[in-house]
Amino acid sequence: MLRVIAVLGKISLRHPNIVCRCLSSCTGESGLVFRPLLEPTHIAKLDSPSPADFSSEVLGRDSDSGDAKLYPRIVTGLTKNWPASRKWSTIGSLLSERTAHLSVPVELGKKNVGYNIDASMTYTGETEALGAPSWQRTDIRFDLFVQLLESGRLEEEGLVAYLSQVSIDEIPPLEEDVQLPLPHTPQLAANPNLWIGSKGTYTPIHRDILGHNLLFQLLGTKHVRLYPPTQYSRLYISTDPFLRNTSLIPFDHSFDRSRWPLFGEVDEWYECIIGPGDALFMPKGWYHSVWALEKSISVNSWFL
Repeated sequence: MLRVIAVLGKISLRHPNIVCRCLSSCTGESGLVFRPLLEPTHIAKLDSPSPADFSSEVLGRDSDSGDAKLYPRIVTGLTKNWPASRKWSTIGSLLSERTAHLSVPVELGKKNVGYNIDASMTYTGETEALGAPSWQRTDIRFDLFVQLLESGRLEEEGLVAYLSQVSIDEIPPLEEDVQLPLPHTPQLAANPNLWIGSKGTYTPIHRDILGHNLLFQLLGTKHVRLYPPTQYSRLYISTDPFLRNTSLIPFDHSFDRSRWPLFGEVDEWYECIIGPGDALFMPKGWYHSVWALEKSISVNSWFL
């Protein structure tokens, strides 16, 4: 835990200028806007569909659909029989004798700032603020990670801790609480992933290439924005091999239009807030960002 506290102390001094810009959505600082100019498109909700209805209405797999374009959908009822829906009522409820001692990878950094921050600053010429990375990944015991989230210290310091995209089979007791694959999506493209984090964790605009994605929300709420592949030229996608599917825009909920003018011209985008019991369907290849409004637990599953 001392090592984690030391890392947090260093991160709190990183890139003060960019962090202030990213957080200024709460201050009303001039020059920043909170979304593209056009209004987002509404995401339709489908309540407790059967596998056949999911296939037809979400995936367009009926005899008349042909190559129908797919769209994001909020689907409810898919996790109602999962033990996780009953047991994961708090972050602390994940702790047990079987999970406490496990070592897990955790990302530590500033709230509302994603892993693309250093590349973003290089792109905009703000190299004078560059130094050590603005977020770091470290391995800690699961019980210490939970204590860190529950302590309140992160919120006080404007920091976040995030167990992100960890294959759920690395924490077997939690894997037992999740029933995947679903009959609605029998062919998985990869193992399901677990996401556990504090308020303010942010994954920048990016796209998944493994398959369609279902993001199951089990605790807390997340604000998700989605952009179809047709908006590629307006999203400032990095050419760096490490970030090849990720935008350089540091925070799409508060951005400087003078630095990212094309992003303001996005003419098709979607957004929603998902909470416990919701699953968000994201078609393969769609760009999306995910921002945690509270402490949260999510599971995602890519499928074919």
